[in-house]
Amino acid sequence: MRQLIRLVEAIYGKRALAGRFHMYNLFSVQNAAAVSAISHFEQLIHEKETTLAAQLVSTQELQKHPWLLLGWGLSHHHSWQHFSSLKKLWKQRIAAAGIPTFGKPCPKGIDYYHPSPLLHATKEMILEELVEIYRKTIGRKSAHPL
Repeated sequence: MRQLIRLVEAIYGKRALAGRFHMYNLFSVQNAAAVSAISHFEQLIHEKETTLAAQLVSTQELQKHPWLLLGWGLSHHHSWQHFSSLKKLWKQRIAAAGIPTFGKPCPKGIDYYHPSPLLHATKEMILEELVEIYRKTIGRKSAHPL
């Protein structure tokens, strides 16, 4: 959370911040270990305890936001078919909502680097990169450029 606060403060500079920062998770399983959470999610889908559609928010909900930061991490395993499908569905839903997005994309696929990497030494670097990506994409199009 501190990293996301730092990101928003860096994006908006000295302007007074008033509002809310909403976070959407790709799916509703909570576990600090991403691999375990994804495996559990895959199992829940397989056992029909939940659906991919149940993990999405409406386009109307997404349209309440001026922009979205994508940062669902780079975890990947060939057996995670539902997880891959879910990321594609999120991207389709976001595109349908017409909301601008940014994030640090992985060179391969549809993955995005997490905004708060586990390795403390890389936190500042990713923060700077995300601010720069924001400024080059969203900030340039904003009614209130930085």
